[in-house]
Amino acid sequence: MVTWATQYKIDSFRFDLMSFHPRAVIEQLRARVDAATGRRVFMLGEGWNFGAVGNDARFVQASQRSLNGSGLGTFSDRARDFLRGGGPFGGGQSLVQNQGAGAVRRRRPPAGARGPLRPRDRRIHRAAAHRGGGRGRRR
Repeated sequence: MVTWATQYKIDSFRFDLMSFHPRAVIEQLRARVDAATGRRVFMLGEGWNFGAVGNDARFVQASQRSLNGSGLGTFSDRARDFLRGGGPFGGGQSLVQNQGAGAVRRRRPPAGARGPLRPRDRRIHRAAAHRGGGRGRRR
């Protein structure tokens, strides 16, 4: 990564399943890359909490719940669902029926939707996204 950042001027890196690595290792890696380049290199990853390392079973994971304040970014499924609507496995008609905040400004529901969006559901969804959507964001 130091070579990519110094020789090829890569300014950010994304990790699949970053939570399968210890947070300390990712922080050390970022420190080495930053020192070699003389600038801050953005690092982002999938911070899911699951599998054999779930709930910090083997080490403190580089996961959404442990990255707050680290300067490392993590993909936020809560923010995605809030904006897009639906859930992590939603698609097609369920996205039309369960629109997120990115679509609630429409005056009429799109074709195929079952009735208007209910204000109470919209408020609950926004509140949940506000509570959980910021976990682990880069700071």
